[in-house]
Amino acid sequence: MLEAQFFTDTGQHRDKNEDAGGIFYNQTNQQLLVLCDGMGGHKAGEVASKFVTDELKSRFEAENLIERTSS
Repeated sequence: MLEAQFFTDTGQHRDKNEDAGGIFYNQTNQQLLVLCDGMGGHKAGEVASKFVTDELKSRFEAENLIERTSS
């Protein structure tokens, strides 16, 4: 199994980190690694990156990709 870690950094030019992401597992212990760039300086970048991360996470965790690909 792949060992992974997730972290982001604000960098040198921003006060706030708008990135979101994480490492998620589904029912068959498959991994999904997500990084959504919050597009620093754009309006509601942190909202958009968190929304996409949350959607990907919930859909991935609900899927059984092994059954889907073998049928």
